[in-house]
Amino acid sequence: MKSKIGTAPPAPTKEMYDVVIESDVPMMIRISMTFSNLSNTPLLKSSFADDIAGTIKKLNGGKRNDELSKMVMGPLSDNVKVKVGSLIEIYRLSGYVLQTKVMGELVSKVDSELLCKTMIYFYLGHDGLDKEAREKFGMFLLSLF
Repeated sequence: MKSKIGTAPPAPTKEMYDVVIESDVPMMIRISMTFSNLSNTPLLKSSFADDIAGTIKKLNGGKRNDELSKMVMGPLSDNVKVKVGSLIEIYRLSGYVLQTKVMGELVSKVDSELLCKTMIYFYLGHDGLDKEAREKFGMFLLSLF
């Protein structure tokens, strides 16, 4: 962070988040299901893919890639019941590999720089999914200085 940004800014900046989004540093996103209406696996997969597709389009020069957006949840079986309290863990591994586990079960592993950047942007980008988590992560980034 220091080599890319220089001195610590007074508050987290877009440039700091961009360094993380563009990097190949391993990270994990943990999603805890709190909304019971998404416990239907086909609905969850569809909703997630639609949200990711929009972010891919943003990062891919306006081009959609629906096939890539569906790979995050992979071939998650419709028999797997995702219920309130279930955990979805999405790992960005070194070498731009995105791995997804649902309740500890590996459901996908995809080699894609675009998909890795998309998932991190989905949470840390300007219009990230969880503003509070983005702000906390920004404070962590400042502590690296």
